[in-house]
Amino acid sequence: MNKLSVLDSSKLTFQFNEYSAPLLKCDRRCQNCPLFPYELLKEANVIHTENLGNFIINDAPRKLSAQGVRLLCSLVRQNNQILPIDYLISYVWPGSSIVRNNLNVAIYDLRIFLSETAINIANHRKQGYSLSFKHI
Repeated sequence: MNKLSVLDSSKLTFQFNEYSAPLLKCDRRCQNCPLFPYELLKEANVIHTENLGNFIINDAPRKLSAQGVRLLCSLVRQNNQILPIDYLISYVWPGSSIVRNNLNVAIYDLRIFLSETAINIANHRKQGYSLSFKHI
């Protein structure tokens, strides 16, 4: 298993790997976003189509909510990093007062969405979540 490190929220401007952009708060709309990690997902057989939230996984069309797309983006861009819960909430729902249970539901939905892929989302108790690629 890969060693994971906890992302220090005071250092959100650092770049962690060649696929990631500096992690500032993202207030962009996700459609055609240059930060979205399409190539990494493609390696895991998750193909993005032209419409936001529409993907093809193992030749089957799949749909993901706008919040799911933002959550997927944040986790994939910083794969193998533990992203703090508060950071994920502010990234997925910028400017909202969302409760942590919304994040739990979004993670659950994302796990179902990715269930037929080589992508794993891990819960790190009281720290946050991380995403890893099983075959990369």
